[in-house]
Amino acid sequence: MTSNLSSAKFVYSYFAKKDLKVWLLVILATTISAVTEPLIPALLKPLLDNGFKSNDLELWKIPTSIILIFLIRGFFSYLAQIGLTRIVHNGMHHLRMDMFNIYQRMSFKQATEIPSSILINKIILDIQNGATQLVGAILSLIRSTLTLVFLLCFLFYMNWKLTILILCIFPLVGYSMKKLSSQLHKSIKDSQKATDELSYVIEENVLAIKEIRLYEAQKLQNHKFEILSKRLDKLALKATFAGAAMTPVTQLLAAISLSIVISYAIVDSAANSGTVGDFVAFITAMLMIITPLRQLSEVSNPITRGIALLNESKEFIETSSLEPSKTSPNIPHHHNNLRSNSLNGEIIFENVSFTYPGNQNPTLNLVSFEIKSGEHAAFIGSSGSGKTTIINLIPRFIERDQGHIYIDGILIDEYDIQQLRNKISLVSQNIILLNASVYDNICMSEEIDKDRVDQILTQLKLDDLIEKNYKRTSINLGHNSSLISGGQRQRIALARAIYRDSPILILDEATSSLDSETDEIIRLALSSYSQGKTIVSISHKLTNVINVNKIFLIENGAVVDSGTHHELMTNSSRYKYMFDKN
Repeated sequence: MTSNLSSAKFVYSYFAKKDLKVWLLVILATTISAVTEPLIPALLKPLLDNGFKSNDLELWKIPTSIILIFLIRGFFSYLAQIGLTRIVHNGMHHLRMDMFNIYQRMSFKQATEIPSSILINKIILDIQNGATQLVGAILSLIRSTLTLVFLLCFLFYMNWKLTILILCIFPLVGYSMKKLSSQLHKSIKDSQKATDELSYVIEENVLAIKEIRLYEAQKLQNHKFEILSKRLDKLALKATFAGAAMTPVTQLLAAISLSIVISYAIVDSAANSGTVGDFVAFITAMLMIITPLRQLSEVSNPITRGIALLNESKEFIETSSLEPSKTSPNIPHHHNNLRSNSLNGEIIFENVSFTYPGNQNPTLNLVSFEIKSGEHAAFIGSSGSGKTTIINLIPRFIERDQGHIYIDGILIDEYDIQQLRNKISLVSQNIILLNASVYDNICMSEEIDKDRVDQILTQLKLDDLIEKNYKRTSINLGHNSSLISGGQRQRIALARAIYRDSPILILDEATSSLDSETDEIIRLALSSYSQGKTIVSISHKLTNVINVNKIFLIENGAVVDSGTHHELMTNSSRYKYMFDKN
């Protein structure tokens, strides 16, 4: 019960609260449309009693009344549909924006664990399908209920005894709907989970298309896809069984009850010498009840589906852990003053440990080091030793388990997380560019200085991008920057870091996959840019770290040696072995 109330509150906040005036208009229009329903059988009584017997009824009144009724019904039905469309799309827009904003502020760990296919389903498809089905079903529920009420009022007016018999139908209909709805809800939840799993297989094959074709893994992937697809089909069929059973079960109950009522009505009408008009009007109105009853029996299916789908959005919003966005109120005042100034870039780790979820052994174990402002420090070591984990801790993409990290002598937790990241630039091995112009990819959220961007592009030998007009805002780089080469992607990423001009620059294998010419272009650009900057780099090419200020050798999550290249070649057998082998 609490869950249902919570779901109702969630739906109300997005699809009613912001559009209460529109809802009132929709309900008013629906009410007027529903009022016209009993007017049709009401017209039959004077038509049959007066029009065919004494010819007292003027000919023009009946057709004129019918046209007027359908004109009113059509206009207000159209008005209700337009209002409903606005409510649905306005609610979907706000819900999509909230979910997307939450994803943007979600903890880095949680955000990276959500496959993009599932994220797309949650933010776009689930919301669209859920909102459309739910809100449309709610309008159908209102319309059918009002129509039923007005028809029943008319029937009570015509013959209250027979009408009471009709009301016996409702408990049977309600019971059958409740039983079938519970089965349907479970089937929909299972189907949604299976859909997410199937979507992820497609995403996985898109991302690994080269590896799958190179290693002939198509058969394995087809088998996995077939199993999940069959499972989804079975669950969909199970949901269809429950949903499809609602209509015939309720219609059968209504038909049995109505047959009894019609038989009784014929006998009662004959015994009380009712007119033909009374009988036909009553029977017509009673038969018209079947339509709203059928719609009420069918409305449970889309409402259940809609709530189940929107619950996915509700759970996404409620279970997301967000990155800290505000400074702790316990921070001393002078720290806030320091925070507003530019960082110098001093970085200190004190006994820092970190373990990835699900792992028994720590990735970092009591790591300590110091990088002074303006120094270039390099971390070297075998894959999996913990180098990338160290640099991910600096911008707080992940949070340490224990120990302390200081930036300019201030504990890293005391910085506003976004202000901290504004002082850090990152160039990684795997460059991801936006499907936007060169200007947008370089400047990102900062104001665009076209002359400065062109100067940086020229420095990085990217004049061809200027000549091809990729820099114009109307020309994008394509999906996953498919319109440019890998070397150009790497240089654009470096141009982004140079343009930001942050005091701390992190280089994660930034030149490992480049040719010697491009590598040299980047080195020259970095040397002119890095004056006074604190640079933290990871490199497997030990020739790239000969001239850095400090080298930290990482093994099994710990710093085992540190010093300059000359010091390590003299004092560290591990480093000398690695350098000679490299």
